[in-house]
Amino acid sequence: MTQRDDVRGTELVLPPGVFAFILDNTKGNVTTYCGPTKSSLSQTDQPVTFDEETGRFISCSTDQALQTNITADKGEYIVLKNSAGDGGHPGAGKAEPLPPSLLNFGTMENISGPSNFPLWPGQTAKVIQGHSLRSNQYVVARVYDEEAAQENWSSAVVKPAEGEGEGEKTAKEKIASDVVGIDPATLTIGKLIVIKGTDVSFYIPPTGIEVLKDTSADGRDNYVRDAVTLERLEYCILLAENGNKRYVIGPEVVFPSPTEQFVISKDKGKRKFRAYELNNNSGLYVKVIADYDDHKAGDELFITGKDTAIYYPRQEHAIIKYGDQDKHYAIAIPAGEARYVLNRDTGAVNLIKGPSMFLPDPRTEVMVRRILDDKTCELYFPGNVEVLEHNRNLRNAAGDHEYLEGEAFGAAMAAANLDDGGGGNFTRGYTKTKRRLAAKGEFGDELTRGTEFTPPRTITLDTKLDGAVTVDVWTGYAIQVVNKPGDRRVVKGPQTVTLEYDEYLEGFSLSRGRPKDSDNTLKTVYLRTMSNPVTDRIKLVTKDLVEVSVDLKYLVKFNGDESKWFDVDNYVQYMCDHMRSLIGNRVRQINIQEFYSSAVEQLRDMVLGVNDGGGRPNKTFEENSMEIYDLEVISIDFMDNDIEYLLGDAKQEELRNTIKLEKEERRLTLITGQEEAKRGVEAEFAKTSVASDEIAKADTRRKSELRLTTIEATSSENLSLQTGKLVAEQEASKVRKVALDDEKKRLAQREEFDRAALARRIEELVAEANADETRMKAVQPALIGALQSMAMTGTLQQMAEHLAPLSIVRGESISGTLTTMLKGTPMEHLLDNIGKIGPSQFLGPKVEDVDDEGAA
Repeated sequence: MTQRDDVRGTELVLPPGVFAFILDNTKGNVTTYCGPTKSSLSQTDQPVTFDEETGRFISCSTDQALQTNITADKGEYIVLKNSAGDGGHPGAGKAEPLPPSLLNFGTMENISGPSNFPLWPGQTAKVIQGHSLRSNQYVVARVYDEEAAQENWSSAVVKPAEGEGEGEKTAKEKIASDVVGIDPATLTIGKLIVIKGTDVSFYIPPTGIEVLKDTSADGRDNYVRDAVTLERLEYCILLAENGNKRYVIGPEVVFPSPTEQFVISKDKGKRKFRAYELNNNSGLYVKVIADYDDHKAGDELFITGKDTAIYYPRQEHAIIKYGDQDKHYAIAIPAGEARYVLNRDTGAVNLIKGPSMFLPDPRTEVMVRRILDDKTCELYFPGNVEVLEHNRNLRNAAGDHEYLEGEAFGAAMAAANLDDGGGGNFTRGYTKTKRRLAAKGEFGDELTRGTEFTPPRTITLDTKLDGAVTVDVWTGYAIQVVNKPGDRRVVKGPQTVTLEYDEYLEGFSLSRGRPKDSDNTLKTVYLRTMSNPVTDRIKLVTKDLVEVSVDLKYLVKFNGDESKWFDVDNYVQYMCDHMRSLIGNRVRQINIQEFYSSAVEQLRDMVLGVNDGGGRPNKTFEENSMEIYDLEVISIDFMDNDIEYLLGDAKQEELRNTIKLEKEERRLTLITGQEEAKRGVEAEFAKTSVASDEIAKADTRRKSELRLTTIEATSSENLSLQTGKLVAEQEASKVRKVALDDEKKRLAQREEFDRAALARRIEELVAEANADETRMKAVQPALIGALQSMAMTGTLQQMAEHLAPLSIVRGESISGTLTTMLKGTPMEHLLDNIGKIGPSQFLGPKVEDVDDEGAA
């Protein structure tokens, strides 16, 4: 540091409007230096500043000790703490030490601008902008010094909202008495005053009153507060210090009283709320917490849009919420579906059927869901994995409870990331986002509705697993519904059945396999009432102890009294056992050949009864109104393969004989037909010949009659001219008549001859037919054998001729050679007859004779 810097550090130069505090370290006095001035500081002088928080003077450099005068422009005011007793301030251009007991510590003074002054050591000041108020703004003032407030009440700077009065003094008096509406005599320490913008447009408090800050959300200190401007369908809530609430409905500008605060929503910090818009499908659950004209404290109300389309809360009401949900919504129940509703008072569970928009009354009604165990799910909905998983989730959420209430269900489904589809009081169309809108939409600046719910085209009703237990009964099936008191009813398909909460489907067993076994069963609730095929395998023993296995298919139906249909638990096993006994007893009375020859017909007679022309009576069971109306024999197997082979062989032999017999019968029929045809042909020829003769005779008679007519005509014409020739002509006529008679006789004889020839020809044909028949019968087995022998003998003669050279070479007789060649053949026995009949007759001369003759 240079000498010049040291000199500058000991000099205090203050321009106008600047002051500094200098501490005398030897005496402890603090002197205020006000500009314009220049002073040289001694070694014991120390520049200091006053710390308001600690109330101590802090040493600093000369530059840091320089402070500007406190300046307030017009429209501003200064809050001066520890004001001087005489109200004075340090003079300009002077160095004035602080007189003892000058300052009134702990006091404050409000000084309206314009104003400019330095501070005494120990004083602090803050310049505050005058409070300009709009019609929807206000400030909250507090009396911190009642005497000063009462004394200076008229010195407040107040501009009425309507404009200034006739004069300044008159305006102030008017403000003090009328505008603010407070009597100064009532001002007490700590009293809060609300200055409304509807009354005052500009305000500067007097000494003794301070305007309280309102810390905004952005961290800035605001003295002017915003009132709540309510539009239509809006309201706000003000909470007083005594715990009472005041509800104000718009349109209105709401200013709180000094002891009231606006109730602020927790989510967005809003102070005004939307009225509840209700319709026929929504409502509010309200508890009366204070008596009033219509209800007493403790009453519960359910307000819906039917009675109140727009609802504004009131101080006597408290809305009961479930979680964040305050509105209750109707449930969409489509046609063919239903929901369970529990009555809180009676404990009864009712069934509400669709189509309906059902709005449950939360005072007495709770939507519940029925939980099915895994076994029941498999019975009611076989193979449906979705239903099984859904009920498992419900069971996990419900714990030990038999049913799950709507609110608990919604929470459980949310935890499982599942859409509850109508749990609580929401329909499935409401997603989580829409629930949040419904829970807090009334706090918004506009009437918010779920955009996906309002347009009907966007609604998706996926209610497959919602509500009451519903089963579909198909065509040809039936179920039995039983309730807890024991009432029963049978439902036939096709039909959709919605179960009451205390109803369940009665199950029964069905034996499976072939043969049917009671240890292998299927549990079900659906009874097939028509075209019900039941297969079974029966082992039978016939009268001759032959074991047979028969596979059968029974066609079963149920008719008659429906109340008996489910009386037999396992009707399949019951029927199969009964039919095994019935068929087994009948088969033991017949042998295997009789059974095998017509097994299908016999089995049908045993089961369905004998057809007496009016149809079979069928087999009925009175126990459960079951009827076997048809039987199919699938297969018949023999336990012993040898017996099956023998029966098959016998059947084939019988078949071959039958075919042969039928063939001969057809041949006989053919021959008989041929001969009858021949006889018919000859008879027709004879008829034709007779007809020809008749025609010839008729022609002859016609010609004769014609000639006779001609002669008679000629004779008549020539009668007058040839009278003389009359006798001759008469004689000639007689001659011709005789000739005609002779011709008739000749024709008659010819006809008789032809008939005789035809009869002879017929006899010849009959004789020839009889002769053919006789010749056919004459062909006897002995004659056939003789003919065969003769044929074989001829063969031997030819063989002997060809084997003669071989016999010569071998040096033996022809008979020996033949015996060797034919040994073991069918012609061997003919050689034994050679000696009897004579070899020469069959074989010719011996070899030696041939040789002798050759030699000769």
